[in-house]
Amino acid sequence: MVWGYVMARGFPAEGGVGLMDSAGVVVVTTPVRGGRYLVGLRLPPNTPICDRYRVQVAVDVGNGAVERDERLLQKGSGECVLPPGEKVTHTIDFSVLEDSTSSAGRTK
Repeated sequence: MVWGYVMARGFPAEGGVGLMDSAGVVVVTTPVRGGRYLVGLRLPPNTPICDRYRVQVAVDVGNGAVERDERLLQKGSGECVLPPGEKVTHTIDFSVLEDSTSSAGRTK
């Protein structure tokens, strides 16, 4: 499960978020509403997810423009290997149209 907040120009954003596997295939999507998202996926135990899975957001920034941002799941955002019989939660926040180059997991 990955959850977080998405801000655009300092305000809660609207749009969508997708969880992508190591091949870059979107495996699950969910809307971003009021700046919040929660996306989940069932994976087999012992699945390594850090540096393989990533989250991409696409948000409306006004005037018909859409901004995209992408982050890797990594140790700084949550557990890296799915333990048997347990859930792993990652927290990843996005801030588009602002300087967020120091954010954990940034791939741009």
